[in-house]
Amino acid sequence: MTPAKGVHEGWKFWVAAFLLMVIVGCGGDVSNEFVSQTGPGDDQERLLPQEIVNDIRQGLLTSYNDPDFFDIFVTLMVDGKIVAYGEQSDIAFWGNYTVVGDNLIGDVYRWRVSESRFDAAGTFSALIDQGEIVAMMTMADQGEAYRLYLPADSYFQTNAVPPSLAAIQGSWEAWENSVEQGVLTIGAAGDIAGQDANGCRYDGRIDVWKTSSALHLYKIDDFNVSYCSIEKFNGTYTGWAFLGGHADLTYYLQTTDAAGHPTYLVFNTVWRK
Repeated sequence: MTPAKGVHEGWKFWVAAFLLMVIVGCGGDVSNEFVSQTGPGDDQERLLPQEIVNDIRQGLLTSYNDPDFFDIFVTLMVDGKIVAYGEQSDIAFWGNYTVVGDNLIGDVYRWRVSESRFDAAGTFSALIDQGEIVAMMTMADQGEAYRLYLPADSYFQTNAVPPSLAAIQGSWEAWENSVEQGVLTIGAAGDIAGQDANGCRYDGRIDVWKTSSALHLYKIDDFNVSYCSIEKFNGTYTGWAFLGGHADLTYYLQTTDAAGHPTYLVFNTVWRK
């Protein structure tokens, strides 16, 4: 039940340095950055290609309030939901968006990893230009704002082999500090079972998001967590999972209240056993 460790330290610094140079080269005018470039005669409601708004990307998060803050963030955008988390940061984001012209507009919630709670809510806006995505997340109550730059390249290479349950079937292990933290087993029909070091027991369902997609993206429904020694972990979650390039499966899960607001967020990466 810990944040995923999906970015490899050996090249993280160089990726960050390159992305930072790209951002500096593009300028930092916040007032113009999030205005759609769609002309007056264009259709303001036209949908963007689905391969752009449904994607998994890796990019750079910076802060308008703290010039020394930056981190590599993995960002999942799918079916109007966005989840973004970093390798080193104590924050992550969960939100909703709609597509209007060349823009994504919605709301966003900030997750405080060390405190295991959502501590701020705000707005999400993004501009897509030639496949690149530049987003701004503003926390209304705290007066804080973040800039998320996502290059056109995906977080991992798309696979010529279509996604399937067979690709993720089997046993997966979670590790932290060289100690096994739990085991997750996925059956041939997509049934999930497992347990972890907190005494939690898992059961649920996972299925392929779209068999026609080159992304190995999977939808998780009714993921039930019970018998945890930490009571707040117990509950029914939904979420997504995707295959990485090193025999790893990263998933995120969330619970929501009756109004659809997020109440708890989980990230994890598991490895083939």
